[in-house]
Amino acid sequence: MSVLTTTETQTVQETTKYEWKLIWRNIILYTIMHVTGFYGLYLAVVSAQWKTILWTWIMLACALLGVTAGSHRLWCHKSYKAKLPLKIMLAIFHTLSLQNHIYDWARDHRVHHKYVDTDSDPHNSRRGFIFSHMGWLFIEQLPTVKEKLRGIDMSDLEADPVVMIQKKYYHLVWAPLIGFILPALVPWYYWNESFESSFYIASMLRYTLCTNISFLINSVAHVYGTRPYDKNIRPTDGLVMALLTGGEGWHNYHHTFPWDYKTGEFGKYRTNSTSAFLDFMAGIGWAYELKSVSEEMIMKRVSRTGDGTRKFDKIVDHGDHHHGDNLTWGWGDKDMKSEEYSFVDIKNPKKETESFGMMKQGSSQVYQKKKKKDYETDEFGKYHTNINHSFARFYGGERVAQVGVLRDDNEASEQDSRRTRPDSNCYLLSTTCGPRSFTGPVLIAHVMPVADDDSRRRSLQKLSTTNRLMLNSCCVCKPFAIGRMSDHMIATSLERVGKITAEQAVDSKKLALHDSDKCWLTQTIVWYGTVRLKERRAEITGFDLFDFHLLKRQKPAILSRRTRMSVQTMTKTEPPRDAKPDSQPQYRWKLIWRNIILYLIMHITGLYGLYLLVLYSQWKTIFWAWFLLVAALQGVTAGTHRLWAHKAYKAKLPLKMLLCIFQTLSLQNHIYDWATYHRVHHKYVDTDADPHNSRRGFFFSHVGWLFIEPRPNVAEKYKSIDFSDLEADPVVMIQKKYYHVFFAPVIGFLLPAVIPWYFWNESFETAFFVSTMLRYAMCTNITFLVNSWAHIFGSRPYDKNIYPTESPTVAVLTGGEGWHNYHHTFPWDYKTGEFGKYRSNLTTGFLDLMAAIGWAYDLKTASEEMIMKRVNRTGDGSRKFDKLFNPSADDHHGDDLVWGWGDKDMTQEDFSFVKIRNQKDD
Repeated sequence: MSVLTTTETQTVQETTKYEWKLIWRNIILYTIMHVTGFYGLYLAVVSAQWKTILWTWIMLACALLGVTAGSHRLWCHKSYKAKLPLKIMLAIFHTLSLQNHIYDWARDHRVHHKYVDTDSDPHNSRRGFIFSHMGWLFIEQLPTVKEKLRGIDMSDLEADPVVMIQKKYYHLVWAPLIGFILPALVPWYYWNESFESSFYIASMLRYTLCTNISFLINSVAHVYGTRPYDKNIRPTDGLVMALLTGGEGWHNYHHTFPWDYKTGEFGKYRTNSTSAFLDFMAGIGWAYELKSVSEEMIMKRVSRTGDGTRKFDKIVDHGDHHHGDNLTWGWGDKDMKSEEYSFVDIKNPKKETESFGMMKQGSSQVYQKKKKKDYETDEFGKYHTNINHSFARFYGGERVAQVGVLRDDNEASEQDSRRTRPDSNCYLLSTTCGPRSFTGPVLIAHVMPVADDDSRRRSLQKLSTTNRLMLNSCCVCKPFAIGRMSDHMIATSLERVGKITAEQAVDSKKLALHDSDKCWLTQTIVWYGTVRLKERRAEITGFDLFDFHLLKRQKPAILSRRTRMSVQTMTKTEPPRDAKPDSQPQYRWKLIWRNIILYLIMHITGLYGLYLLVLYSQWKTIFWAWFLLVAALQGVTAGTHRLWAHKAYKAKLPLKMLLCIFQTLSLQNHIYDWATYHRVHHKYVDTDADPHNSRRGFFFSHVGWLFIEPRPNVAEKYKSIDFSDLEADPVVMIQKKYYHVFFAPVIGFLLPAVIPWYFWNESFETAFFVSTMLRYAMCTNITFLVNSWAHIFGSRPYDKNIYPTESPTVAVLTGGEGWHNYHHTFPWDYKTGEFGKYRSNLTTGFLDLMAAIGWAYDLKTASEEMIMKRVNRTGDGSRKFDKLFNPSADDHHGDDLVWGWGDKDMTQEDFSFVKIRNQKDD
């Protein structure tokens, strides 16, 4: 029994006595806002001109900048200082958001930071998602909130004339004129848009979108995500929120260091457009004294209070077999160890003729890793080739062609001697990014041996500024450097150039050092691929880019489909006599045009179905299409995936038949093919034997693998997997036999469209394109996100040596399949996730219901002991979610929290470790 202190008892009593007092004015106004916003969305789809939509988007971007760069980072947190023109512009932008005047916005937000997620927080996320998102505006504030609002220091804002003028005239001039009237007048006056469309789209729809996007930070960013900097507070870091809000989604970092103008550790412009805006303002002198946190201070805080998720270990690259441990496709794989069987918990066990002791548990076969050639980079290459750690992990196993290297004969390897000779002076630089990746334009380099540094420098000076910038960036030097040049260059398909080697260590801090606007071209090139360099002696070469006369002369060789994946020299150079031909024939693409055409038709008709759903379909048809989509996803996740592919549980005949029908609704081929290819995928995940190897690109792993004939490795490994259990299942084999004759056309296409047409008189056109084609397109893409997204973005808490990740977004969309790192680590667990919560694992809820009625049994799951052993052995450290410190009093948590720069609770250490850009004496 716990004993409450006097303070805690008083807090509980105050909270208990407090009665809701609804603010009806806000409830009515926000209801009107959302209704008119939806009407504006309807007009934008149906009747608006494209100029009006573009204008609305510009107004929305400006409004978000007014909130993020203005009321938030400038006035609330004092993370930088601004000159008068920038202040006026941000005040106007903030008014476009219509989120009250700057003074009230900043005051509420300072209290939120000071007492985050306590009873003194205006939008305390512990009171529920709806409350923290918008409900806090509909209810009178707690007495503790009002008390803290009166006590917060606002003297700096009261001394700012821009803030006080906006506050004084906000409701009379600023909000009605700038927020509502002017955005609607511009389309109406300048391009004759109807005033109705102008007002509801440019004003009301913009208002609704801006409000909800901003409020997502109060709700989503306090619930979902990681806490790499302070695990004792609820704010989280989330990529999606950062993209939507212009950089505000790195919320755990922001609440830990609220005075940092970037509101995130790295401040990359792709996920922090507000930082780009502020850096531009600093460049022209309108913003100055931009404060950021030093690396030393960040590392101290991470090691002291972080949850362990700020750990980006290198993914191990392997050959065409499995990684680290012997991977398994599911329950009963011959490589399963006895330890795995002993630590399995089986739910609803049932005795059958075959026992686990009779199953084959073949001994683990040891495979030697192929030794990869180590590549070195110069000091700039180490920075630039590691621009993005997530892409470095994704593009771990590269096949980038290295050509045109001028070196001594004794330095050249046998492979180099087959490709080119030292006296060659011109090369076609191409890439071999994998036979199914798409190759874009190539760079042509004219290599000129140069005797000394002076002539080399003169040669470089002949290049134009643009060419020099492009050349140095390609060679991973400083963009305008003349005194440094690599002696060769690896070239570049702008679609997908090369891949970052798995041997290169990924240093997350080095990413930040060169992630600036001065290196944008290098970052762009490295975004698509990489350049690898080796230091040599004094012999240096110069380059002339885009030698078009050579390109024209060699056009047949360059554009030949047969040779585009190979590395060629453009000079007439004979190969050495001792060169041996490759032992394996070169793989070439073979497009499956039938699939390409069918999937193109599916997506076009699916989009047409979405159009009909918005404009013409009845609500019953929409509900019916949604019901069929859920059923189809259950057929894939509970049926082909967890039951037939992985044998994670056993099912009685009624459940098998039900799941067979549901799986047919997904129209993803019959169960046998789906399950067999998925077993190969698990057994050889992300290798050349994987049917949808994610290392060959996002598009390929998502849907492109269906458009090209699989590699020979896939067919070879396919034969090695045991499918006898599927061949012995009559439900599977009957569906396979009659799939294209009966199951797919009748259950997949006709019945879903006939029911709305027959029972509630929906037009057959709408019924077919909404219930069948739209459902088909959505189910396919949602399912395929597991192959693409869930192998690229996310954490790897159970096995850092494989590419599959944990993705809450994909888990919610697919009914639980997004906990993909866990699933590939324990593929026979019927939950496909450690915790199996129904909110993010709908399929587990369905299976538990089936187990309760006796249709499902022998549901296998990994024991906690087994999970912890695996986490400690191979996890990336991100599975560290300690319980949040939950204070009963209204004071702040752990350390003294601060609202921003200048808070009285800031420590001397906070001030001493701050870096200030563009510092200026006032």
